[in-house]
Amino acid sequence: MVAEIHVLKLPKERQIAAVAVRAEAIQPDIAAAVEAERERVLTLVTIAEQAARIGVDVDLAAVISQGAVPDEVREVVMNMAASERDQNYG
Repeated sequence: MVAEIHVLKLPKERQIAAVAVRAEAIQPDIAAAVEAERERVLTLVTIAEQAARIGVDVDLAAVISQGAVPDEVREVVMNMAASERDQNYG
């Protein structure tokens, strides 16, 4: 499938209006993405706080900036806690 690109030469005010319509059309998608990221970060903060209580250090800035998935971070924390426990009691 070949896409054709057409360039329209519109007056400046029509260009501004077209951009505004496109921005409005994707606004729900942007809001959903922002909310999903907010929820991911809040979950990671909670995991880091819980990890600290059981003696596992989480580099919160690193896991957030690397785009880590909360379930994966939770699994790593649990594995670290189990490994620490095994070393102390094994």
